[in-house]
Amino acid sequence: NTTITELSFARRAPEFLPSKTVSLLLQPHFLPALRNLLRLSLYDCGLETLAGIESGGQLHDKGGADSENDNTNKNEPIFPNLQQLDIGRNPQITNASLPSTFSAQFPSLLEVWCDDCSFGPQISEELLNIHTLHVVRMTKNKLRNSLNTDIGIKHWLDLRVLALDGNQLTEIGEGIGLLEHLEVLHLRQNELREIPEKVPSGRNGRLR
Repeated sequence: NTTITELSFARRAPEFLPSKTVSLLLQPHFLPALRNLLRLSLYDCGLETLAGIESGGQLHDKGGADSENDNTNKNEPIFPNLQQLDIGRNPQITNASLPSTFSAQFPSLLEVWCDDCSFGPQISEELLNIHTLHVVRMTKNKLRNSLNTDIGIKHWLDLRVLALDGNQLTEIGEGIGLLEHLEVLHLRQNELREIPEKVPSGRNGRLR
């Protein structure tokens, strides 16, 4: 059998109607294949919510599996190997669109692309709690006022790329200056009054 590592639903919004959810992906016969995915694109799919992802593991054994295996599988992440997730250009996706256990479904995620969504006014805890991230793109969202101050201190410590262009941010925290691996920082078209004195710092040696 061929192992599928990349799946793209980009610009296929009609397939997600009328629910505007990811239920299409979560059909029980699809779940074994999802566990092998490395890259998933849901770009421009007209999504309103990602609710349901947290219950995907519970669907794994419906229709014939024994109860002993069911208790094990229902707690497994649905995307254990996924490295790249693109949910960009889904303007109805907001902080409230992510279930509370969203981060637990992506233990290997390195890149999340959320351009042209409606996250804000702060970055949601569900995204901040994905501690494996190297790349975060959130251009043209609805981030306002101060950027979450614990980025670089508590969250996203291995970040390489942070793209936040086209928001309404007025401040960023000094934690950005602690990101030793940061290579790219995009903050254009915001409302920044000033950059903290310690950004960039000597620890941002890779920043271009």
